Amino acid sequence: MFSRLAKCPVRESLAHRLSLDNWSVLSWRELANPIIQSGQEKSINWDEVKYIFNTGIADTDQMVNKKKVRRTVSAEVIASFVDAVVSHVSAGVGSRGMAPDDPAEFLTSMKNLFGRNNMSLGFTSWDAMILRFFESRGVDFEKDPALARKVNLISSMFGDDIATVNAPTRDQLWQPTPAYVLDGTAAIIGYHHRLLRAYIKLGSLRGATGVVQGLQRLTDINKERSIQEFFKKQQDLTTQDDVPQDDAADTSDFEFEGRYGGIHYPSFFPQIPVHLLADFLNLVVDSNDLELGSWLVYSQDLDGPIIHKELYSDPAMGPPLVRLSAQSLPNLLATADDVCVRFGGFALLC
Repeated sequence: MFSRLAKCPVRESLAHRLSLDNWSVLSWRELANPIIQSGQEKSINWDEVKYIFNTGIADTDQMVNKKKVRRTVSAEVIASFVDAVVSHVSAGVGSRGMAPDDPAEFLTSMKNLFGRNNMSLGFTSWDAMILRFFESRGVDFEKDPALARKVNLISSMFGDDIATVNAPTRDQLWQPTPAYVLDGTAAIIGYHHRLLRAYIKLGSLRGATGVVQGLQRLTDINKERSIQEFFKKQQDLTTQDDVPQDDAADTSDFEFEGRYGGIHYPSFFPQIPVHLLADFLNLVVDSNDLELGSWLVYSQDLDGPIIHKELYSDPAMGPPLVRLSAQSLPNLLATADDVCVRFGGFALLC
């Protein structure tokens, strides 16, 4: 049914109506959870279920906390539409499927609606939706990076998919997928790397720079949220009485140390491959944007420059650094000397 709905005007009407601010999202699964328990489906009290559907509350005595069900839509229904839409992206063969532009706009609208109501897909993550979208091969990164970048807008930040109202917890038997599926992955980092490669091949410095800035913004927000989570947990521990010593020692599940992200959440740093950074720097030099080149090498950001000194000795990075030094201000010429010393001679780089 949803495969047909995903391709008909109902989808466009749904996206248009739900884009209005006076619509909200309810998770009927969460509302029904007190009376519909896993393994007890045969003894469901359907009168209570009907009451929930009509009022939005599970107890007739909770009139003070009554939820308004007018102009609401089920999060589970939206998630089903999202799943159907992603499954029917055109692969460019015949007339089957939808043009990629329409699903991209629909996904963005639904992500914004969920975000306004602190909801998520529940059964999977938004990053997984992005991967499924491009597994359809309906979008070519190299030919249409702008569309690929539009889909990237639905990517999740640190904690987005596990801190929402309807995110499944590890002790809920009814959860459709294990909770670890919603934990952070490196998929969105690799997605940015693909976008960067596409813009470099097109020779678009503006597009490539935008991807790098977007990647840095993503990782900076993730680190900021992780720090906030860390101190929040420490504050919670200090306010608890009789905290066991073992629990007090482990103050956070989200560690980040060194230049690369820990096993729990890998998207704290851009982690751009060296060869890709070298190609980007070559594009910067070809475009004669010396200010950007200087920032890449000598940035005073807290995390240091994107091209840090440990990369100078890499065979792929040496030549573009020398080119940048030759075209830049005299103070950048020291970089060429450093590269030659580390790599073993200027002649090998030219």
